[in-house]
Amino acid sequence: IGSGLVGSEMCIRDRYRTGTSLTKAAQAYKNFYSAANMAGFQKPQIQSMFSDVLVAGRGIGANQQQVGAALLALEQMLSKGKVSMEELRRQMGNALPGSFEIAAKSMGVTTQEFNKLLEAGLNSAEFVPKFTAMLRQELGKGFEANIKSLDFALVNLNTAWMEFQANILHGEAGEALAQLVRAVSYTHLRAHETGAYLV
Repeated sequence: IGSGLVGSEMCIRDRYRTGTSLTKAAQAYKNFYSAANMAGFQKPQIQSMFSDVLVAGRGIGANQQQVGAALLALEQMLSKGKVSMEELRRQMGNALPGSFEIAAKSMGVTTQEFNKLLEAGLNSAEFVPKFTAMLRQELGKGFEANIKSLDFALVNLNTAWMEFQANILHGEAGEALAQLVRAVSYTHLRAHETGAYLV
């Protein structure tokens, strides 16, 4: 999809690891990749920033819409080349609470000093990688606990099913495998209900 990187091993791994919807992750990564690449970032840096946001979101139990909104705000910052109060305090703040304070911390300044940096015109290429790394550090602490949630398991099952549908041939063999996937899905759900699910 898009840049050709959405189907990469890294993106697939992070979708499962963070419990992110395949469709939403693919579109978000495509858009974020394009903006970051235009801003001068290379593939490893882009992947790292994207992963930071997914982990931070899962760490506080943010839903798919919140994580998507955070990525959109970062995408807009990178596209414009400057960090604006609108994107940071409103969009990021609504998506991932505490973002403004974390942003100031990522630059090693107080919130008052950070306001001055914004007024002076803070370069987004300098800011975004520091910010996403700090988001992961500050908000990702609950990651391990939250990946055991039922929502996490259901999203991963849906992702697996979509990938299965995209890669399997139709016909008798396909239907047999489909039955197997449905059986695995049922087993996962039952395991959650009994508390036996392990991530």
